[in-house]
Amino acid sequence: MAEKEYIEREALVERLKKEECDCEWLWTILDIPAAAVEPVRHGHWKKSKGYERPTENGFVHDDRYVCDCCGWGCCCEIKLDFNFCPNCGAKMDRSM
Repeated sequence: MAEKEYIEREALVERLKKEECDCEWLWTILDIPAAAVEPVRHGHWKKSKGYERPTENGFVHDDRYVCDCCGWGCCCEIKLDFNFCPNCGAKMDRSM
């Protein structure tokens, strides 16, 4: 399936008015329901200090991976399975 494209209705209507477009087209455009679209956020997993946990030989420090957009974190290598943040939906495609 092809990725959908979205436009700003107000920008289209203003352009058609400048072009002196037929009023029927303007009403048709205004009658079409608007999609609920949210801008795509781009982020990356950043490594941060997690927490210390007890082991037989003392304490071990677990690394934590945090979304740089919202701060949601997960431990271990679980973050490698996500190409988006499960908390805020940011695409994890931005380079560090």
